[in-house]
Amino acid sequence: MNPFTWDRRHLAAWLAFCVAGALCGLGFAWLESPFRAICSGAISGEWANCSQIFLMWLQYPSAYWPMMLYGALVTGVTYYGVQLARR
Repeated sequence: MNPFTWDRRHLAAWLAFCVAGALCGLGFAWLESPFRAICSGAISGEWANCSQIFLMWLQYPSAYWPMMLYGALVTGVTYYGVQLARR
């Protein structure tokens, strides 16, 4: 089954699932990050500004891009497998 022969709605759904998977991967990478410990007060001893810490963490893509890639690949392959099983 060739994905290049799919309808536009199937391609749009596949892209949407891949983007959603990448965002979930970003969330999981944030949960495993030591920067999150600063935000939760475990290291700083007080509640820090989480949005500033998160934006600072986003400046280092080597910390999270593998999880984003993994999330996008897993959801994309899953969607492809479902389309393959349906036809």
